[in-house]
Amino acid sequence: MAASAAATLVLPFLIASPATAASTTEVTFPDRALDRCVASALGLGQNDPITVEQAATLKQLTCNENEVESLEGIGALSNLSDLNLLKAPLSGGLGPLAELSGLRKLSVSDAQSLDIAPLADLESLTELSVQRTQVADLTPLSAMTQLTSLSLNRVQNGNITPLQNLVNLTSLQLNASEVTDLRPLKGLTKMQFFEATSNQIGDVSPLSGWTSLRHLNMHTNNIADVTPLRGLVQLRTVNLQSNGISDVSSWSNLTRVTDIALDNNKIAELDSFIPMSGLETLTVSRNLVEDVAPLHDLVFIDHLDLSRNRIVSIEPIKTLEAPNYVVLNGQDITLPEIVVGQPQPNPVRTLDGSPLPVTSRTADYDPNAVSWTFAAVGNNTLNWESPDLGIGSYSVFSGSISQKSVAESAVLELTKTSRLQEANGIPRAGDKVAYRFEITNAGNTTVTEAEIVDNMPDLSILSYSWPGAARVLEPGQTAAATATYTLKQSDIDAGRITNTALATAKSVAGTPIASEPASTDLVLEQAAVLSLTKEADVSSVASPARPGDNIEYAFVIENTGNVSISGSWIQDELPNLSEVSITWPDAEGHLLPGQTASGSATYSITQEDIDEGSVQNKALAHGTDPNGGDVVSDEAVAKTKLDSVPLLRLSKTADASALQSPTQIGDEIHYEITATNTGTQTLTEVAITDELPGLTELTFTWPGAVGVLAPGESVRVVTTYAVQATDFVSYTVINSAAAVATSSDGTALRETASVSTVLEHVETQPVTGPSHPGAPALALTGASPLLPLAAAAVLLMLGLFLWRRTPARHLPTE
Repeated sequence: MAASAAATLVLPFLIASPATAASTTEVTFPDRALDRCVASALGLGQNDPITVEQAATLKQLTCNENEVESLEGIGALSNLSDLNLLKAPLSGGLGPLAELSGLRKLSVSDAQSLDIAPLADLESLTELSVQRTQVADLTPLSAMTQLTSLSLNRVQNGNITPLQNLVNLTSLQLNASEVTDLRPLKGLTKMQFFEATSNQIGDVSPLSGWTSLRHLNMHTNNIADVTPLRGLVQLRTVNLQSNGISDVSSWSNLTRVTDIALDNNKIAELDSFIPMSGLETLTVSRNLVEDVAPLHDLVFIDHLDLSRNRIVSIEPIKTLEAPNYVVLNGQDITLPEIVVGQPQPNPVRTLDGSPLPVTSRTADYDPNAVSWTFAAVGNNTLNWESPDLGIGSYSVFSGSISQKSVAESAVLELTKTSRLQEANGIPRAGDKVAYRFEITNAGNTTVTEAEIVDNMPDLSILSYSWPGAARVLEPGQTAAATATYTLKQSDIDAGRITNTALATAKSVAGTPIASEPASTDLVLEQAAVLSLTKEADVSSVASPARPGDNIEYAFVIENTGNVSISGSWIQDELPNLSEVSITWPDAEGHLLPGQTASGSATYSITQEDIDEGSVQNKALAHGTDPNGGDVVSDEAVAKTKLDSVPLLRLSKTADASALQSPTQIGDEIHYEITATNTGTQTLTEVAITDELPGLTELTFTWPGAVGVLAPGESVRVVTTYAVQATDFVSYTVINSAAAVATSSDGTALRETASVSTVLEHVETQPVTGPSHPGAPALALTGASPLLPLAAAAVLLMLGLFLWRRTPARHLPTE
């Protein structure tokens, strides 16, 4: 500020007049997103000023997807009672909300990890919602006993012990928050609405005293026993889908329930629903229900889902008149085994009790006899589907039946063995493999036309040895057979020979009989080996290294074994490495013994690599041997050292625009301190101190984590100093700041910065006194000598007060 040439006599600590002390009526929000949100709520343009009076009119504020980071200045919304911060990172925390003493409702979603401690003193807050935001410590909630509604969904904290004191809660949500134990909630007996979905809760007994509960949703947990819920007679809606519940018989007195969802459990009996005559919605899909008779009196049912159970007859619910939704499709029935040719009565019945025909590729259905038979042994599937039943908007009754058909007691058993004929055991092309078969009649009837079917190419003709007549086996008799096979080179490459045979015959009644397949797996010795080399080209890496510099890697993969390897590839898990490009000698991924393939890949250096001081890259070569087994090379390692420089720069500026002319005691100087990482290493433990006595607390604005600066990042610090009487001794305020940090390689850095501010003052003129040397200088004006004496006394006392103050060291804060 320029010096004044005025010649007026002014005391340095002159109190400002009302005109000079007038403050602005505008409200400023440092966070632009919050500023825009408030302006929008007030119907103002984004660049329109917001006055204190306007800010005080807001009672409800919703910032949706505004990406609010800082709530600084929100205390100006002095009458705010309802605040919604949706998809707001809130990296600056919730501290400023402590000023909103009248806040009743608060909703936060998609923020960074939050400390909710600033909310503990908001005595008017009765409704709190935190969604998709990590809350590491829920302890501050323990004192917020005025809360009536609390939502903690996806907060990544299952320790709900701090909630045990919230006895006024009537609504609580704990969805997907890793909760395992509900015991801390036992005393919250005013609860009316409770949700705790997608957790690992197994015990619901702590809820047994919640007699006012009307809504319960705990789908996707580990609940098996629902008996503790039998006393919750005020329940209206229940959702316990995807648990392990098999028995709901204890619910017979929950007669006020209107909506129940129990899909994907293990429920077989529906008797508990008989007293629930007011039930409007019931979904029990994917359970084990067979009998629907207990539901025939549910005359108010509007939505019924019994799909994918074991229901074969829906005649008991023919009186239902559900107007909207009935699902009965996808029933899955398993009937006992049945002998081939024996009729099976059709159990499927529709609403009027008539049978529904079934269809099958393996069954012969007789509509007159209302039964089916199977012509062959096997696992059979039969299907049915009704036309629209006429209940609900559209409904069909459909399902499938599984039934195994078995043959008469005529059973063949076949065993098969194989061995190399050469004694040395090393397989070569032209060597012989000897096969031996044994076929046994394990049934209770004679079989004829017995033979062994082996479709192995180039197998020799089987030579049989029968115990009696050829191709006839009495019960318990066994016949033997042998055959040989000549090895090919392709067999050795395959590493094994797998061969399957089948024994067939006919019973006395002429029924065809077949044994279970008999297989042998002769392993042939082989070796599958891959080797890998790797080199790093750092010619494109600068010194010091910068993020984005490229390291070029070269790979050579070689088949050093004796069998072909397919599906070869190079595994290099260095993050952000480019795809490895490989030049193959033949088909992609295929290497014959002795063949090599060359590969290359590019890696862009990251800041983390520079902080680490090197890039260490490990790679493996993979492939598949002819047996489908994995082939893995030894690890190839390339380590590249990276040069880096740790540097820290500190600057400091003073804003003296608020100083009056001339400067008065209490006038403010605003300081801004900036520490910048000008090196190539990440700096941690960054701290800034300013020990000028009388400074306000330093306010930090970090680009990310507190105390951390990546290369190029800066932390901004602001503080304010009020001019003191002692500053008028030199009419200069000198302020110094210091910054310290630790680089990633452990180097300790320290920088200082100073700024001086000259205070404007008025030069006083000497007063002409009387000619008599002993007369007082002010006697000519008529002024009393007490005024300057009093002023001097005040100045002395103020100086003593400031001298006794101890300078404070200011550390970074969030």
